[in-house]
Amino acid sequence: MSAAARLAALLVAMLALVPGPAAAAPGDPPHAADRWARVAAELAKDPLFVDPDLAGALDDADRARLRKAMAGTARRIGVPVYVVVIPNPLGSESQGRAEPFLFGLRERLGRDGLYLTSNEYGRIDAVPFGVPRELSRVQTVPSELRLPPDYRTPLARLTDRLNIVLGRVAAAPPGPTTTPRPVETVAPFGQERPPPREAAFWAPFLTGLLVLGPLAAVVLYGLYASFPLVAGVLRRRVPGLPGPRDRSWPKGPTRPSVRWLRARAAEELGRLRALLPPGDDEPGRAYALRAYDAAQILFDDLDPRPAKKDAAAVLDLVGVVVLARQGQAVLAGRTARPAAPCFVNPLDGPSTKRRKVGAQGTRPVCAACATAPEPALTRLMLTVPDGRPHHAVPGRWKRAGFGSRRPDLASDVLESLGVD
Repeated sequence: MSAAARLAALLVAMLALVPGPAAAAPGDPPHAADRWARVAAELAKDPLFVDPDLAGALDDADRARLRKAMAGTARRIGVPVYVVVIPNPLGSESQGRAEPFLFGLRERLGRDGLYLTSNEYGRIDAVPFGVPRELSRVQTVPSELRLPPDYRTPLARLTDRLNIVLGRVAAAPPGPTTTPRPVETVAPFGQERPPPREAAFWAPFLTGLLVLGPLAAVVLYGLYASFPLVAGVLRRRVPGLPGPRDRSWPKGPTRPSVRWLRARAAEELGRLRALLPPGDDEPGRAYALRAYDAAQILFDDLDPRPAKKDAAAVLDLVGVVVLARQGQAVLAGRTARPAAPCFVNPLDGPSTKRRKVGAQGTRPVCAACATAPEPALTRLMLTVPDGRPHHAVPGRWKRAGFGSRRPDLASDVLESLGVD
């Protein structure tokens, strides 16, 4: 029997073993879907909720001080203040994001007010619902207060930081009472994955597969047999075609739009978030955590709808992409520090060589820019919407060179944000 015939017979035999439609998966665990309702019920009785898993974050004296500050702020702003100290893992109903968690909590509690939360990493977030003050969600928790001073003791001095946030809100000038709209959205809990296909799909599908399966097997086998030859030809004709073990990124656009950058930044942040928290023995643990903190603060501090020609917003979003990729890289490569990004265009990915880049001197560049003719570097350079190259725009990114001048970009950015 030929190899193609054997493959066809094997496919037919396998189809006979295909089970019918699977039964629906069991319901979500009771604690998951009910967490919003549980916390809201507790807040209806007491505006300060500390989850039992983080009970050690606030002792009795801390709670007394915090309650006093909450009551004082509530009197001054005219609406209740709610504080929730609770773990918010990626597997939660809000997928580890503070804003959707607070919006869901407000919906179930049904009351306006200033809602604050701190997670197990000591990160503070807030959303003002119906607060008559000149506030934005970004201004409510300044970047220097959002993260703990020392990531190794994330819940130390949490009460002090919360009290400072409350004091700043109380001191904010009066403003219109508005209801914010969510910037981040998540899939309904339990619907992150598509539902199973129904029997109406499987019946005609299996019938057609049984009839056409043998013919398809012959075609597939022919493609399979010729694939090594085709792949080899492609690799000879297309230099740099990524192999199966490559982890490189495609070359980035030289003048990216704010919309493209925001989508890419959210995507790369999500990928890094999925890798956290890393194990204690990971060489890149410290850098990955710093990179995530810096990238997330930058992303949160940006206007949700920046102007299309806002050069600062463009470069901050590029920085988010670079930092998130660096965090992924140190965890994937098990290294303490990432390679510097390409100076010509940081969106191209990590550098592989150093070369002279015009008047900027010798800089780290990616493989493609390393071999490009000198005149082509101007065309390959990342530019902002008004046409200036990125290194000509004053600010943190010109000073840091996106990591080309100092190896610890994450620490540089955190320092520029006022976070120790």
